[in-house]
Amino acid sequence: MRHSSVRLLRRWCVGLVLPAAISQPLAAQVRPESRLIFSIFGGVVRPGGLWTLDKQPLLVLFGTPRYDTLRLRRKLTTGLTAGLSATFFRSANFGLSGEIVYVALRIDDDCEMTFTHLDVQLRNTQLCDDITQRTRTASTVGFYFGAAYRFTTRSAVTPYVRLQGGFAVRSSSLIEMTGRFIDEQPDGTQTVNLRSVLLEDSRISVDPGLAGAAGIMFAVAPGYNVRLEVRDHLLVVDRPTAAADQLGSVETESFLTFAPALVIGIDIVLERRRGRRY
Repeated sequence: MRHSSVRLLRRWCVGLVLPAAISQPLAAQVRPESRLIFSIFGGVVRPGGLWTLDKQPLLVLFGTPRYDTLRLRRKLTTGLTAGLSATFFRSANFGLSGEIVYVALRIDDDCEMTFTHLDVQLRNTQLCDDITQRTRTASTVGFYFGAAYRFTTRSAVTPYVRLQGGFAVRSSSLIEMTGRFIDEQPDGTQTVNLRSVLLEDSRISVDPGLAGAAGIMFAVAPGYNVRLEVRDHLLVVDRPTAAADQLGSVETESFLTFAPALVIGIDIVLERRRGRRY
């Protein structure tokens, strides 16, 4: 009876120790360290206001020279962003990064008539209303290069930060402002006319830019991550400094504006450094 109890005790101890001994090498296996990461991302960007002209004179067409006064405002509203990036970690934590990012922002204009002269056809009023009702898209493509730092290397959850500089190519003017009005002829025919209030010599611009980001990468499968990132683009844009003349020519100045964004991306790990057993 006593020997049976001893055998049962030995079996019970072996049953406790054996799983732990088997699992010890598995626990010692370290997760691979990703070195070259290719990312596809997209998200929402929310910029701020651009500029305001409180007193913009506008000639009343036909008759003796008279000027109405307009208040003009322009801002950028919520848009979409998407891009491709690559990061190569030369060491465990520090890496080099580069990306191409596309940002599409909606241009929202507002025009208010603050002083008007008599005009039977209300041409300037029509033009002002058309400016307010119309929307355009400002498209920007940025090319950025810089450095990245990750706080963990072989974890399933990896926080990181990134800072990059480069340049941005914009295909839409942030100064030019035009509106349409309908002109009725004596014979009853109507013509739609396009009139410029503000003009810019070139709609295409290339400006320096800066992009910073902070995010978290989640390992979802071998060789694949999902990342959630908060980023901010620092862009150089132009704004008018005074009212335009009769021809729409206006003096401008450059200033810095921020365009924060929230993006989600998918990472493809192209090169990994395998973990080791201890």
